[in-house]
Amino acid sequence: MNATAWSMLFVPVLVLTGLSGWLARPPVAAEQLLLDVPPLKCSLPPRFRVAYVREPGGLIVSDKTYRFMGVSWLEADICAPGTLTFTASGQVAGGAAPELRVALDSVPLFHARFSEARPIKLVIARPGRLTLSYLNDYYRSDARVATLAGFQLDASGCHTVQVTDSVNGQYNTLDHTASLSSADPLRVRPCARGILSLRIFGRAGNRQYPQLQVRQDEHVLAIFQTSDHWQLVRQRIDASPLTITLMNPYFKELGDRNLILEQLHFITIKNDIP
Repeated sequence: MNATAWSMLFVPVLVLTGLSGWLARPPVAAEQLLLDVPPLKCSLPPRFRVAYVREPGGLIVSDKTYRFMGVSWLEADICAPGTLTFTASGQVAGGAAPELRVALDSVPLFHARFSEARPIKLVIARPGRLTLSYLNDYYRSDARVATLAGFQLDASGCHTVQVTDSVNGQYNTLDHTASLSSADPLRVRPCARGILSLRIFGRAGNRQYPQLQVRQDEHVLAIFQTSDHWQLVRQRIDASPLTITLMNPYFKELGDRNLILEQLHFITIKNDIP
């Protein structure tokens, strides 16, 4: 066997020896990831502010009462140790009570469910950003809703249709869709007489689908029955404004979970705030 062949035999041995040495090394601890903490805005007493609300009306503030109606949380900058006190109560829905979570600089301090009102007292041992959050919101209703889309006018000289929101309805100018959930009419102003076409869709409430009435100049032009699939409907109209009304509105609230905090206070133990 020549020298080249002998050297090839030793290569795997050397590779395995180097690999075993690498595997035998002690684990190296990863460097701790330090997150930037925003500077605290100190005040006496600390001021609780609304930090996040997922939907409009999700957190209603009145005096020292905070009504968490949706996913939301409060924040307060705590610049010295102290005691957090409040009375919490909740509205049970969906088989569960609302939950309150309290954290300091994202470190959990307290987590509890509330139905009956009860007072809470928590000792906050160090400065930091205090968060009181409500995250397990629940709401369910049974409602009859009609959706209208694709408004088009087949007329001589123009094809414009102006749609105006109803009081409790909504018209989206981007995708040209409207929704009706009450008896308030949707108002449509055509640019000329012609044939109005649109697509309709319904969501059943109390096991019945929405019915739509088209009225112009005090005359009922048509009544359309919606269903759970899109339908294309067409109606000959004049140039005067017309209304589209949900004839059989229905709404019933089935469950609404909410959390209420009252008499929310933070009492600082020492006053040497930086």
